[in-house]
Amino acid sequence: MCTRSPRVKSIFLTGASGFVGHHLLSRLCFEPVAQIFCLTRRPLAVTPQLGHDNVRFLHGSLSDVAVYRDFLAQCDCVIHLAALTGKAPPAEYFRSNVEGTRILLETCRSAGVKKFLFVSSIAAGFSEKQRYYYAQSKEQAEQLVRQSGLRHTILRPTMIFGPASPVQAGLERLAALPVVPVFGDGRTPVQPIHVGDVAEFIMSIVAAERFAGETLEIGGPQALSIEDLLRRMRIHRTGKDALTLHLPLSLLIPALTALEVLAYRFLPITVGQLATFRNSGTIQPNSLWQQHAPQLRSLDSMLTRQPAAGAEIAPLARECNVFARFLSGPMPSPYVLEKYLHAHARSAAFTDATRFDRALLAFARRGPFWTRLTDSFACLFARRSVFRRKLILLAAILESVPPEQGFLDAVRFANPFALALVLAAKGLAFAACLLLSVLLFLPLRIALGPCGELGGESH
Repeated sequence: MCTRSPRVKSIFLTGASGFVGHHLLSRLCFEPVAQIFCLTRRPLAVTPQLGHDNVRFLHGSLSDVAVYRDFLAQCDCVIHLAALTGKAPPAEYFRSNVEGTRILLETCRSAGVKKFLFVSSIAAGFSEKQRYYYAQSKEQAEQLVRQSGLRHTILRPTMIFGPASPVQAGLERLAALPVVPVFGDGRTPVQPIHVGDVAEFIMSIVAAERFAGETLEIGGPQALSIEDLLRRMRIHRTGKDALTLHLPLSLLIPALTALEVLAYRFLPITVGQLATFRNSGTIQPNSLWQQHAPQLRSLDSMLTRQPAAGAEIAPLARECNVFARFLSGPMPSPYVLEKYLHAHARSAAFTDATRFDRALLAFARRGPFWTRLTDSFACLFARRSVFRRKLILLAAILESVPPEQGFLDAVRFANPFALALVLAAKGLAFAACLLLSVLLFLPLRIALGPCGELGGESH
C-alpha cells in the first residue's frame, strides 16, 4: 500500500498500548527501522509479534521527561498517538492531550528531533465542539504542533473501526437495542476507516518523509449517514433492519448540559459525545488519501464479525468492558483486560456461581445502567456474590493503572455548594436504584436461593 524506505533510523512512538498504537507497532516491527522506542503509561503484553530486538518499551507518561529524553535524542521521527479518549473529567483532556503534547514538543526541540507526526482526529475540525472536550483538546494540540518549528504532519482520521474499536463497539451497542435511538435527524454523514488502514497511512507518511506542515484527513472508502450506518450494523448483527426512534437534539442538548453540572460521571451519554450526530465526519480528499483509496477496506468488511479467539474469552472481555465503563467511564485498556482475564483463569472464586449469581451477572452484563442497578442491590444484600467479587477485582486493577487511577481518585469539586448538590443527586439516584433493584432482584433471590456459597468470601 505504501513504498517502504530504509531512510528512518529510529522512531519514537507514544501511545503504543492504545487501540491504534498496538496495530501500528505490530507493523512497524517488520519495517527497516533500526530502533523503535515505545512510551507507554501502562505495561504492554509483549506478544511474539511485538517481541523484536528493535523494540524497546519505556514506562511513563509524557510528563516523565527523564524517562525518555535520552532515547528521544536517538530518534529521527516521533509518532505521537498518545491521547485521552472516552469519557473523563474535562480538565483531564487538556492535561493529557494539550499539556502532554506541549511537553513532548519542547523535549523534541531540545533533543534535536526534526520530524513529528501527530495523529489527531476528524473531530478537531468540527464546527460545533461545545462541551466536546476531547475535540477541543485535539484542536489546541494541533495548534501547538503547527507552532513548534518542527517539520510535521497532522493526520486526522475519521471514526476508526476494527477489532476492539471502542467507537465501533459503542455504536453496535446502540444498533443492538430493540428500538435504535438516533440523535437528531440521522442525516449527518460519517466515513469510518479501518484501524489497519490508519496504520498504513502512518507508515506511508514516515516512509515518504512527508513532513511539510500539512493537515491531512483520512477516512474509509464509503461515506453514509449515521442512521444508515446504525441500520447496516443492525443488519450485520441480526439480519433484520432496525426500528429507529429519532430524539431531537434541540431538547437533548439543553437537558444534558444541565445534568452534566450535577452528575457528569454517571450520565450514559454527554453533550460532547453527541457531536458525531451533528457534525460531518467525512474528509476533504487529498493526494495521500487518493493514493491509498483503491486499497482501503470496505465498510462491509469492517462490520463483519471476526471469529473469537476463544469461546470463553469473548464474553469475559465484553463483561470487563461493561463493568469498567460503570466504574471509571472509559473503556478498559488492553492491560486491564489482560489482568482481568488472567485472574479468572487462576481463581475459581470468579467462576463458581449459584443460580442467583448467574442471574445477577446476566443482568449486570447488559450495560452500565444494569451494572449500577445490580450493584445497588448486591452491595447490601449479596455482598458475597460472584458479581461483587468481579467488581472488586476490576476496581483494584483500575486503581493501580493510570489514567483510570486518576479518574477514580480525582477530586473534581472545589466549590462546597457544587459538591453538596452532587452528593445530594448521587444519594437520590442511589435510593431510586436501590428501590428498583429490590423490586427486581428480591423475588429472584427467594426463587433461586442464596448466592456466593460456592466461592467463599470476597477480598
